[in-house]
Amino acid sequence: MNFLARLLNLLKKIPIWIYVFLVLAIVLELVYTIAILKLGKALSYNDGKFLFHSFAVVNMQLLMFLGTIYIYYRFAAAFPVKKRDTLWIALGVFVRIFLVSLLLFAHASSIFYMSPLPSEVSPWAYISMTALAAWIHLILFFIFTDLILLVIYLILKIRGKVTIFGVNGFFMNHRLKQVFIVLALTIAFLAFGLYRTLTPPKVVRETVVTEKMKPGSELKIVLLTDIHIGPSVGKSRVEQIVNDVNQLEPDIVAIAGDLADGYVKDLGEAASPFCSLTPKLGVYFATGNHEYFHGEVDEWFVWLKACNITVLHNENRRLDTGNGNSICIAGVDDYITLKIHHPGHKMNPKQALSGCKKEDLVVLLAHQPNADDMILTDDQINGNLDVILSGHTHNGQFIFFWPLTELGNKYNHGHYHNRPTNTHILVSAGVDFFGPPIRTAGFCEIVELTVKGQQEA
Repeated sequence: MNFLARLLNLLKKIPIWIYVFLVLAIVLELVYTIAILKLGKALSYNDGKFLFHSFAVVNMQLLMFLGTIYIYYRFAAAFPVKKRDTLWIALGVFVRIFLVSLLLFAHASSIFYMSPLPSEVSPWAYISMTALAAWIHLILFFIFTDLILLVIYLILKIRGKVTIFGVNGFFMNHRLKQVFIVLALTIAFLAFGLYRTLTPPKVVRETVVTEKMKPGSELKIVLLTDIHIGPSVGKSRVEQIVNDVNQLEPDIVAIAGDLADGYVKDLGEAASPFCSLTPKLGVYFATGNHEYFHGEVDEWFVWLKACNITVLHNENRRLDTGNGNSICIAGVDDYITLKIHHPGHKMNPKQALSGCKKEDLVVLLAHQPNADDMILTDDQINGNLDVILSGHTHNGQFIFFWPLTELGNKYNHGHYHNRPTNTHILVSAGVDFFGPPIRTAGFCEIVELTVKGQQEA
């Protein structure tokens, strides 16, 4: 009974606006759910995509708001303004003002995916995306330290050092220490992550030896994935990537999806340096999932073709290198097209590889590694597939998410060899990042693949 009384007393202390928010959240969720169920199939593709995007933004904001409440009250508990010390009150007010500003910037991050963007990154967008990264780190570090405190409390309770009703006092006594630890960790991770995204992409060199290349001959393929031109990646970053690639003097440049997070009319100028790529045998592109989430993929196809970039839309091109080697470079629509309906787009590896000859070096662009796994288990396909080039995972991007991408993908990052099919799979961590300009799991990277013929005995 005493426990229930304490619980009711705790609930009474929660501000009324939180209850109002929860009621509004439930109402909005019901409205969107009914709209999708009733109108989903009747809407055009673009109208349906708008409904989906708005629903996703609303959901994101609702979930973020719950996290924002959690963060705010952690700080407020550590810096109470009820103390008589004027300096302490001033510090508490400053902390609240700074925290509210940070959280507002974090919430505003989704706006930049639904509004026109300049060719260079807006300082406001960059600050907002960095604030979003801070929000993510604060949430995760607070949860982690709360769990540690809970474990310590339970150990002390078992030993009879505290009672169950002393839990609030126990946690309050450690709030200030917790906040300083969480702040220090967040600042350190953000600084480290910003350093990694502000430095030029790292060149990762891989080699594949195959009987399908003439002895002593080589083919250099540069793989670019996950460029994510948008709120936090602008034209100057793209120019840097293009310059780095051209210095490698590749035979082929393969862009394996997630080129941009927006419309051609907004981001075409930022993407224009890709028209200056100078590989000997051409630039080839296959879609990623973000081509279907942001902007209009068919408009990007028109732009890419005008930029002399070959779009591999479930198709291939056979190339003669001039030294007796033949290459069949193919690309599939992204794996997401098997789950969503986009007119004229659906992953079809059989169609993509149709026409490739047995003597060809067959290279396939498939954005998601889970597509690779599906393709390699198809007996009608896997006998003649030499190399698959993928991305998508970002190798987690944040160190917290690395276990999730590792568990969720058979091929997460690096060079793999599927022995039953003798297929090499290369999964890039991406040349850029999505959203926050922070990378704490690995580097931004350009993959340089050299395919060699076996040396004569």
